[in-house]
Amino acid sequence: MDWNIYLSGEIHSNWREEIIETTEKEHLPIKFFGPVTDHDASDDCGVKILGHEENKFWHDNKGAKINAIRTRKGIEQSDIVVVKFGEKYEEHLNDIFNNKILLILFIVAISFVIYSSFR
Repeated sequence: MDWNIYLSGEIHSNWREEIIETTEKEHLPIKFFGPVTDHDASDDCGVKILGHEENKFWHDNKGAKINAIRTRKGIEQSDIVVVKFGEKYEEHLNDIFNNKILLILFIVAISFVIYSSFR
């Protein structure tokens, strides 16, 4: 069985590549998923899919919404999620928000295990 691991968090360094290369060298049964790490592509995905915006706010808003959908899907399909925050805390508010979803899923999973144990 392969483990599905979502690598979330900052996209400004090569930390994902380091993890992937190490696990490949060890021949570990892992499939990795993550966000679009090309910063321009990540920012522009909303307008490429949904159409051009003159106002920068709406341009960024469309990109953030599309990226949130991708992140949520990746988290939901993963067995493990690894999150790395960058040096500037406020740059990663989207990661913090998206990983609240993780906490909720974890609580639901633990609740199910506890409930199942007492049935």
